[in-house]
Amino acid sequence: MTKIKSILLFIAITAIGTTAFSQITHSVYAGWGMGTNLGGEAGFGAEILYKNISLNTAIGTWLGEFPEHTGDKSRYDYDFGVKLHSKFGVFLGINYGIIGESLYSKEGQDIMHFEKNHGFSFTTGYRRTIYKNIYGLGYLGLTSDRAENEIDIFGDKSFVPRMGIIIGYEFRKL
Repeated sequence: MTKIKSILLFIAITAIGTTAFSQITHSVYAGWGMGTNLGGEAGFGAEILYKNISLNTAIGTWLGEFPEHTGDKSRYDYDFGVKLHSKFGVFLGINYGIIGESLYSKEGQDIMHFEKNHGFSFTTGYRRTIYKNIYGLGYLGLTSDRAENEIDIFGDKSFVPRMGIIIGYEFRKL
């Protein structure tokens, strides 16, 4: 639980921008995706951008109902990352956080067992200002766990990259 408290503290500090740090752009965001940059399928976070490098953190949740299970009971998780932005809106990023989950039965156990999978995600994407301080961001990427980059479609394993969309607000002068 201390991870979630430290992330909330980071988000609160990020939201308090001062003119003493005019080179730094603070922002908060919310989005939907496949874990990367969001801490789950849906999440919110904060980003600190200095020139062309940004640090971000997020808290997210998995959507949908889990059947009764043993193991991890928390629906919430986290994500930390670094992005390198170009002046054209394209970025490259690396994040550590939730990349998937496993729901399986253990030997001699009637109830399913749930585990979260954490790892690194490597993303590329595009960020663009939509209106004044509001921006949109889309990304694609891969994880450090090959199995998490695949999805079972009708019995066949198919490659599916990490994807997501984010809407954010930058705390800077208009």
